[in-house]
Amino acid sequence: MLPLGLLNAAQGHPMLVELKSGETLNGHLVLCDTWMNLTLREVVQTSPVRNIHFIRALLLW
Repeated sequence: MLPLGLLNAAQGHPMLVELKSGETLNGHLVLCDTWMNLTLREVVQTSPVRNIHFIRALLLW
């Protein structure tokens, strides 16, 4: 299965995204476009640094 097909099949399911900076985003995948831009809902963003708090958002794109 190709990556875009896998992401499209995962819509509505929980997902963990790790950024190059080490930050992680936990949420439910709403949609993915052909450039692999993701829209997540009910997102919790955490930092790789222990003393930085997490951020919670209802919708993130």
